[in-house]
Amino acid sequence: MEKIKRSFVDEQIRLALEALGRSQVLPKWARWTPKMWQEAVRRGMDPSEIINCGLGWDFTTFGVSERMFPKTGLVAFTLSNGNPDKEYPQEYCQKLLWLQEGQSIPWHHHKDKREDIYHIAGGRLRMQVARPKRIREKFEADKTENLILSLENAPREFVPCGEFWVGKECPRRIRLEPGIGHLMTGGCGGTLLGEVSSVNKEVGVRVQDNTFWAGNPRYINIVADVPPRYVLCNEYAELLKVA
Repeated sequence: MEKIKRSFVDEQIRLALEALGRSQVLPKWARWTPKMWQEAVRRGMDPSEIINCGLGWDFTTFGVSERMFPKTGLVAFTLSNGNPDKEYPQEYCQKLLWLQEGQSIPWHHHKDKREDIYHIAGGRLRMQVARPKRIREKFEADKTENLILSLENAPREFVPCGEFWVGKECPRRIRLEPGIGHLMTGGCGGTLLGEVSSVNKEVGVRVQDNTFWAGNPRYINIVADVPPRYVLCNEYAELLKVA
């Protein structure tokens, strides 16, 4: 797996903040440094739900290098989530997703999660969908079966791997059922998306819900070339020294 510099991560989050900030209200702690977090905890803030439910910034290259990040990667912010393993019974999750122009989230599917993906701002999202077909230890698209999915709350038939668009002058929302593979690519000038789903099982849970077809790693190795400016959702315990 490629190692990614902390300065690179921070710069990508700064750019995402510019995009999100134009149309979205984030919690005040979205801009906090580790020292600001520590000071807030010292003054009595309880970060337990934020930590245990994986709220906040999420950055990944899905295992590729910094040079390839404009083609494969994601900056996201989880606004709300549950975690039944840690006694947070909330049954839904809400995220914001920022994709640069031409940047993709690789083919993957979810075992349990049902999600609505909707366009907020920026260029149109390019999507492909297909059912997964296992080939040894990995997956590829099953091109033998068309799919029926909800597009703006109406059923529509999709050809496996056929491109379609979500956004301006197009349908703005699609529902993805568990087990449906999808590939998403940012449009002109970048694409800001919202996601509302069942609980997101990634941080601090026993069973992971994501399956990336090419075996892409979900989280990355970060090299500390500079002190961190932002705290990622899987870093709280280490950087904040709180449980």
